[in-house]
Amino acid sequence: MRALRLAAALGLVAATLGGSLGCKKLFKRPRPHEAPGGGSGGVAGGSGGAGGVTGGVGAGAGGAGGVAGMGAASDAGADAAGSAAYARAAALHDADCQRGILRSCVSLGLAYRRGRGVPRDYEKALALYDQACKGGEPSGCSYMGILFAEGLGVAKDKGRAKKLYDQACAKDESFGCYESGIARYYGYDGPVDAPASTELFSKSCDLGYAQACDALALNYFKGFGAKKDTTKAVQMFEESCTRGVGSGCSHMAHRFKDGDVVPKDLPRAAAFFDKGCQLDDEESCVSLGVLYAQGRGVARDDEMAGRLYQKSCDLDGGYGCMNLGGLYKTGRGVPRDTPRALALYARGCDLGVADSCSEQAELERQAGTAAR
Repeated sequence: MRALRLAAALGLVAATLGGSLGCKKLFKRPRPHEAPGGGSGGVAGGSGGAGGVTGGVGAGAGGAGGVAGMGAASDAGADAAGSAAYARAAALHDADCQRGILRSCVSLGLAYRRGRGVPRDYEKALALYDQACKGGEPSGCSYMGILFAEGLGVAKDKGRAKKLYDQACAKDESFGCYESGIARYYGYDGPVDAPASTELFSKSCDLGYAQACDALALNYFKGFGAKKDTTKAVQMFEESCTRGVGSGCSHMAHRFKDGDVVPKDLPRAAAFFDKGCQLDDEESCVSLGVLYAQGRGVARDDEMAGRLYQKSCDLDGGYGCMNLGGLYKTGRGVPRDTPRALALYARGCDLGVADSCSEQAELERQAGTAAR
């Protein structure tokens, strides 16, 4: 569960009590080859502004119970068409891989890793990445590194992951340089090396990987491994958002929400959260949902808040699950449903949100008391 993530020390996460921060790390991993509470009622202290969510937020298919009746028929048709297309793509990648086209081996490995068009199989993904890496395709090294870093189909070994990222970066593979920067940021097999992380993010950004530009901007914003330059950081946040990086949109939204570096402007904050949510940044979705739940910068709309929380939850956003649980607990914007609220709190707890664990325990206590 890693894509560019907001830093707790930055004060950028909106969906926590009183504006305190709940994200454990700075980075989440973006999708490969594509370009982060509580209380009664579930509104977990806020961010945001006004902004249209038209078309950008649909009811999620997954998660612990969706907002009732949102787009089920059209989603089913799209899922069926998508599954068939993924299967055809996997078959074509397989044929090309067998002909020695190593990038197709990597693409087939991605299909096995995600379970798109083929059954999910991390060991097959690993074998395909290894084949490509040994054959001289650096992206195979990068994606094999991810499996080692996360312990998918192989024993977790962050030192091995770091070496694979370095191997890819040495051949100017932008994603490998980005991951190599993350390895230095967190000190995968040694001490944290902030200057090295900045250097590697910069190289990846220069090679065209927009997510790395956002990571580099965060280092400038914090003065971490680079001279602090908040003006430059904000410019880079906006550029990365324009280039399709959802976390960059979220970072810009928080700047406008808080009046930090730029003048406070809630409508612009919401517009950036909206765009980030449409780019599947779960933190943007939950932050915008909080605004709708609170009526800050937008007309209060609990149903819209629920849709946004649902999408965040479907994207493995623990605060989205917790906040949606709060709506089902109180019946705001959705029918009151204690079992569904409990399931959502449990999901948020599983995703590492301590407040969601507390909400689950308290609601279980209340339900037990009522039953006696």
